[in-house]
Order: sequence, then structure tokens, then C-alpha cells
Amino acid sequence: MAEYLFTETIGNAGMSFTDLTNSNFLKMYMFSQGYQGPKITYPEYQQKVYENCGVSESNVRMYAPFFYFNGFINKYKELPDGKINVNEFFTPLGAAYATALMIKAKMETSSDNMPLVEKIIHEILTLGLYNRKKINQKDYYFDFLSLCIRYRKTNATEFNLMLYNKEQQHETEYISSIETQINKYRSNEESVSFNQRRRSKQGELIVASFPDNTFNYTRNLLVECGLITSSLDGYYLIPESKTDVVNDLLKGE
Repeated sequence: MAEYLFTETIGNAGMSFTDLTNSNFLKMYMFSQGYQGPKITYPEYQQKVYENCGVSESNVRMYAPFFYFNGFINKYKELPDGKINVNEFFTPLGAAYATALMIKAKMETSSDNMPLVEKIIHEILTLGLYNRKKINQKDYYFDFLSLCIRYRKTNATEFNLMLYNKEQQHETEYISSIETQINKYRSNEESVSFNQRRRSKQGELIVASFPDNTFNYTRNLLVECGLITSSLDGYYLIPESKTDVVNDLLKGE
């Protein structure tokens, strides 16, 4: 068995566009569109969103960078006058996403138009990835897609192999360099395990199983974009209809 020990914490987005995220996104959008008043600071915006639609201030702070990186809201920090123009807080892309979500919510699941609405949602979320690339906030979405392109598919184990190479060994060719390990893993020549060195609640340094959180959050958004789909063997792969889009996203990577 090949054993890998992560010595540093691996970050992740911590969310994707789940039903709850979408619901709170719409609440923030509707509040911003209906707001009547002067420009306000970001802390004031958090407070007013909580007072008017029940999304907690801590949740707004959690959502804001995620929405911003995906190009759905404008800057909310380091503004020239320190204040947000609330009515223009959401970008045209963010407004398009809100509109698509509202249309979907009014439709019956069996509606003939549902596939078209979901296709539009996929395209909007994919444009969010282009925005992430533009501002260099790619997290591991592009690495996941690169694995799928190079090795035709990927799963949590192979994704974690890539993470180990990227974050621990700091190799430049961290995707191509794991080909031998992936081939051995796929042919059942070698099993793989991952552990992580971290602090316990008591502050002691311990070794524990490495969680798949980064894989899960990364996979979830790519599924929501329609860029990957699951297969019966537990792998994820890029549908043929999305290959050109993914290759375009990965240009220059």
C-alpha cells in the first residue's frame, strides 16, 4: 500500500450552488434590487440583509467571496469610498443567474422547457469559472478538469494524489507526474491511503484520515456546471458534448 501524509491543511471553497445557497442567493439579490436608500458599508449591508431576509451576517460573509469569485457580485471591500451601491451590487451575470433560478422555481419538473432552463443555468455557472480564471481564483476546479482530460476520468483517490503532488511536493508537472501511480491504482497493483497531520481539540499533534472535503466541494460545482458526470464505477468524466468547452477553459493551464 502506498501511504501519503499531508502535513498542511488543504483549503477548499467550502460550498457550491446547492439549493440552500441558491435560496440565500435569491434573497440577497431580491433585497439588493429592491433597496431604497443611500450607499452603505459592507458591514451595514450584512446587517440589512439579515434584518430584511433572514440570511445571517456570518452567512453573508461566507457567501460574498464565493459569489464574487464566480462573477455574480461586484467588489464589496477596498472600495474608493468604502461603500456599496446596493442596487448595482449584483453583476449582469449574477442577475441572469437569479432570473434563471426564479424561472426554474416556477416550472413543473416535468415541463418540456426544464432541460432548456437547466442548460442555461449550466452555461451561466460555467461563465463563473471563466471569471475565476480571469481573476486567478481557480481553486482546484481546473485541476479536476485537467485530470479528467489527461486520464479520461478521475475519482477522489486520484484527485487526492494530485493534491499531494501539488501541495506537498510542489511539483510543476503535478498532474502528469502521477501517471504511474494512477496506472498502478487502476490496475489494482497498489492501494492508496491518505492521512493528515493536524491538531486535536486538545491541541495535540495527531495523524488522522485525510478528508475528501476538497474533492467533494470541487466535484459538486463542476456537476452543477454540467461539465462532469458520474459513471457506474464511481469515477467522474467529461461528457463528450462538453469537451470543447472544457478544453477552452483549460487553455493556458
